[in-house]
Amino acid sequence: MKIAERLRSILAYTENPQIPFVYPVLLFFSAVTLRTFLEFFSDKAKILFTLFPPEQFIYYAQWVSFAISLMHYYLYWVALSLAIGIILHCITKEAPGKILRTVFTFFILVSITPLFDLLSTRGAGHPIRYLYPTSISDFLLIPKGLTPGMFYTCSAAFGLSFLYCYAKTQSWKKGLAGILLTYALLLTTSVLPLLLGTRHPLPLIRVFFIAIVAQLIIILYISNKNYLFSLVKDMRWMKYLYFQALFILGVLLSKSPPAAVIKGNLDAFLLTIVATTLCWCASIMFNNLSDCHLDAAGNPELPLPSGKFPQGDSLRTARYVFLLALGCSLGVNFQTFFFVLLLLGNSLLYSLPPLRLKRVFIFSKLFPALNSLATVMLGYIFAGGALLQFPAPLVWYFLIFATLIFNFLDIKDCEADKQRGIATLPVILGLSTAKLAIAGVCLIGYCMVSFIFLDLRLLFPTFFLGVVQFFFITRKNYSEKPVLVVHLSSVILLVLYLAFVRVPF
Repeated sequence: MKIAERLRSILAYTENPQIPFVYPVLLFFSAVTLRTFLEFFSDKAKILFTLFPPEQFIYYAQWVSFAISLMHYYLYWVALSLAIGIILHCITKEAPGKILRTVFTFFILVSITPLFDLLSTRGAGHPIRYLYPTSISDFLLIPKGLTPGMFYTCSAAFGLSFLYCYAKTQSWKKGLAGILLTYALLLTTSVLPLLLGTRHPLPLIRVFFIAIVAQLIIILYISNKNYLFSLVKDMRWMKYLYFQALFILGVLLSKSPPAAVIKGNLDAFLLTIVATTLCWCASIMFNNLSDCHLDAAGNPELPLPSGKFPQGDSLRTARYVFLLALGCSLGVNFQTFFFVLLLLGNSLLYSLPPLRLKRVFIFSKLFPALNSLATVMLGYIFAGGALLQFPAPLVWYFLIFATLIFNFLDIKDCEADKQRGIATLPVILGLSTAKLAIAGVCLIGYCMVSFIFLDLRLLFPTFFLGVVQFFFITRKNYSEKPVLVVHLSSVILLVLYLAFVRVPF
């Protein structure tokens, strides 16, 4: 009984809400950094720390190698700590935030592995690496390949899992469940390269990024499912699918076999989808924050104006999603990182004050058009295309026709924009005239696709879609949803066309 009370007092201290959550997070990264430093010596420092002159090629190769190695180490421990937090929640039903405070605090124990290996071998150390079992017997009792330090670290993890679950539930059975699930987790992560069929750190980095995003979604759902539902509900899925279709369009434009490209780079493809999804989510959240005072009058039922998602929490979440999008894109490559940064930057230039260029008539729809073009280019370079060889006709098409077509986004807000003094095309020309002008541009722009791709077979379907779009835009009871459906359908049909027809560029 005294032991249980002592455990609860220790946990009450580590879970103290008066301690800022950033402190345990900083302790976690400090512990991982110390562990990594010690591991360099225990594992014979395979990463070179020698400084080479920038004139030598090895200078850049060393820098990239060092960055990849560190990213691999940190992401492994982040994914592992979040997984432990989810496991302990499933057993104890404790709030994930409280659990992670404790997990992060005790993460200093990961330093046991290299420290014990160094001390027990008088500085010689042991190679600390993933396990590569060849038979089931390699898993019995002590898995083959564990160093003494790894054994004692795992033992400490099992003991702490048991003590935490027992202290929270007063159940020996749940304490044992904590040991078994922690063992299964550590065993799975220790053979991850074997499961993925690769020993290169880059695929592992991408898997860790995807796992971390999934874990954070689970933690957000457990902590406050209303926040998660608010984010999902406000994703504007048709516009999001439009940009993902443009990414696939760019892959097809590269002339590389799309199935082979995606299959051969599945981890990078999935992580690019994750990064662009987070990019879209962050841009929407920042846009909603900038429009909160306007939505309070016209759309008070939305999460921010209604108070379902407080502005302070929304701003913090937007920042985290912003950083996570950049991190995931960096896990693909530096080119993807730059393009995701470009997409985010264009969205912020478009929506955030004090610039808030979506209020300026000349620039109001140029930035969505630029993001559409950048998304196609991202798919193009993902599939191996050279950026400077990107088809010039498509560049001009997006800069001219896409910019004009996107003015249909302002039709539904014409009256509100007029009251706010925002000079959109419907406000300047008048609603009826603007609808005719935008519908006419859509009809011409859709038909132009057949000439850009040098295939008159496209003329009839594009003309048909243009006519349908003309009808939906000019009808008296305007609704944006069917216009978005037609616009998305046009891109999807173009993707299907390019999947079976040779690209003319």
